[in-house]
Amino acid sequence: MEEYNQISSKYTFLYGFHSRKYFKLFITDNGICGAVIAGTIPDPIMADIMLPRNPAGFFLEPVYNKKIMKRHDKEDELDTDTIESLDYLKLDKKNFFWKKEEVSEINIQAKMHNFTWPAKNSGTITFHLPKRKKKTFIMYPVQDIEGLIEELKKVIANVKVTH
Repeated sequence: MEEYNQISSKYTFLYGFHSRKYFKLFITDNGICGAVIAGTIPDPIMADIMLPRNPAGFFLEPVYNKKIMKRHDKEDELDTDTIESLDYLKLDKKNFFWKKEEVSEINIQAKMHNFTWPAKNSGTITFHLPKRKKKTFIMYPVQDIEGLIEELKKVIANVKVTH
């Protein structure tokens, strides 16, 4: 599987699943921005993986295709101005912004182990927040971990990687 291009006009970003939602996370100078862009089926590859497991998969294909198109529309709403003004926070109650001072540590596991999920080479990224809170995202699709680490270290000092 090829790595996904993580360059936007201004910010480095990554994609990840958390709580059955698919997020686009932006690394900004001030912290980490996260916006929900889809549910459990964000793209045709995941639809192909998930649909055969469902007996009604053939009939659900048009529904998933519509959801995938909706994901692209949501992602198009997230331009640089929307991220900088934090207007994206109004688009979904699960969207968030963590100031860089709030993130005490980031742990990246380049590849998942002992986990049977359709995207087998995806890793995880865990953000350690105040009050011992942790948010873990399953990175999907395969992403440029080294570039991601480099950009994260510019904003958050404590970035740890497990291979």
